Amino acid sequence: MRIAVDVGGTFTDVIVLDEKTNTLRLEKVETTPQDPAAGVLQSFQKANARLSDIDYFVHGATLGLNALLTRTGARVAIVTTKGFRDIYELGRTSHDPMYDFKYRKPKTLVPRYLAFEVTERSDFQGNVLTPFDHAEAAAVARQIRTLGVEAVAVCFLHSYANPAHELAMEEVLRHECPELLVTLSHRLSREYREYERTSTAVMDAYIKPVIRSYLEKLDGGLRRGGFTGYFLLIRSGGGAMTVASATEQPVHSVLSGPAGGVIGARSLSQLIGHANRITLDMGGTSLDASLVVDGQITIEHEASFEGLPISIPTIDIKTIGAGGGSIGWIDDGGHLQVGPQSAGAVPGPACYGKADVSAISRIYAGLVERGQQALGRDGFQAKAQTFLCSAELRYQGQEHTVNVPIPGRDLTASDIARIADDFNAAHLTQYSHHMNDPVEIVTLRVSAVGLLPRPLLPTIAAGTGGSENARKGNRSVYQPALDTTVDYAVYDRGRLLCGDRIDGPAIIEEPSSTTVLHPGDVMTVGQYGELVIEVGKR
Repeated sequence: MRIAVDVGGTFTDVIVLDEKTNTLRLEKVETTPQDPAAGVLQSFQKANARLSDIDYFVHGATLGLNALLTRTGARVAIVTTKGFRDIYELGRTSHDPMYDFKYRKPKTLVPRYLAFEVTERSDFQGNVLTPFDHAEAAAVARQIRTLGVEAVAVCFLHSYANPAHELAMEEVLRHECPELLVTLSHRLSREYREYERTSTAVMDAYIKPVIRSYLEKLDGGLRRGGFTGYFLLIRSGGGAMTVASATEQPVHSVLSGPAGGVIGARSLSQLIGHANRITLDMGGTSLDASLVVDGQITIEHEASFEGLPISIPTIDIKTIGAGGGSIGWIDDGGHLQVGPQSAGAVPGPACYGKADVSAISRIYAGLVERGQQALGRDGFQAKAQTFLCSAELRYQGQEHTVNVPIPGRDLTASDIARIADDFNAAHLTQYSHHMNDPVEIVTLRVSAVGLLPRPLLPTIAAGTGGSENARKGNRSVYQPALDTTVDYAVYDRGRLLCGDRIDGPAIIEEPSSTTVLHPGDVMTVGQYGELVIEVGKR
């Protein structure tokens, strides 16, 4: 048996796939903000899923995302190289949109008085220019200890080339402040661009206490209840990670919930033969949108949340802090604003009351070896491991890059020419032009993927084209354009069969959502239970 649970800011959704009976079950319970783990365990009970029968538990959670959107994460301090205290505060001078005179820089997650400096310096090749000052570092740690800080983000200049000083700072913090959680930037991003790396480390530290506490409590409750299967958390860049990985690097779970929706939409698109899809996920706290193009999901390595950059692989999902339970408020100018604060589950919505060929090949081999070790620690045998190689390329003189897949083997000279052609094609697709300038390799990437057995999504029984068996009754719906009410037929989605057709106006109800068909809309049911709607002319 497989079970998937998505914890949102307002509701917790659960889906159970019983491979013995080839059936799917959906349920929904209210999220319990004071104890989210209890809400998940409650969802297991409502779905009648015995913990001892579950082989795979795949979890999507928006706890980290919601903490970022609503600015309710941990109190974080920054430790950086002496002379670079303001790197996080200053950020970048560019902004999007470029000519918006009303633009204001996003509020940072760490105030300036919680940013500290330590004497140390390495160059871009990792050579130590200034030794790490242990005494100064210890004094900084003792100062941090007195300020009510819950987590510390350490980001030293060029630590991506030599992390020794960040590791030394971690040891100092462990000794002086053993109760604090520590994030080291090089563990999240081994790339240049100090501001982006600092921002990524800050986000990780900002959500680490809440995510760690939640996952440890949930995992403990599951094990005590008899669960012995795999507990996996969806990654923002696709795939999944173990609880141990998620508690150490929770920033990879920021888009955990929305990522699951996009991955599911891609799988469904492949099943029903529709390669291009827009995905939209509205929850109680945020709204997330993405695209499936030619059956593929776009992975970004430079994303942002509420204007703050993050340098980890993420599915290209656009998120705004406005959902079904967002709170309306009046600003100082007397204008109505909506969000990012949300009513969440308590009190709830109002209506509820990121060289040469041999050198490149050696680098890839080293990355793959690290990936093999990581997957091995998570219990994946060699036959269940696969590695996806890619590179960030750009034209000489450019700032931004384009990600291009690379063959997962030793490269040859002919591969380089083909990779350049692939880059030109990708650049043309993304920016509508390509150039004859020299092409640079900026970053080499390897995604280590542990393969799990893939279940077969059950189909539903075929119907006769009618839908009366699923009809529940009628409901009067107010139409503002007509200033009157219109009768809508009400149907139970769980009783619809493949091929059933419903003409609007109608309402289709289910535990996790409600679908509305207006007059002129026509809905048919696909073989996997998906609802295909042809929107009528208005």
